[in-house]
Amino acid sequence: MDALMKKVNTGVFNSKPVVVMPLTVWDKMRERIDEMQEDLEMYMSDNYKKNIAISRASKVYTSAQAKKKLGL
Repeated sequence: MDALMKKVNTGVFNSKPVVVMPLTVWDKMRERIDEMQEDLEMYMSDNYKKNIAISRASKVYTSAQAKKKLGL
């Protein structure tokens, strides 16, 4: 992220602070912001937390056991 921030300039336009950056930098930052938003929504979901608890409580099989159960 530091490499991206080196390409960013700050200034004032109509007496308001502005940030000027190349569109490629904005696109990368926007992708990361979208990923973080999705993560936040996922972590705040009660269903997500419930499904994790169910998965952690379920029995775990080794690959050999899974192959044997599936008849592979």
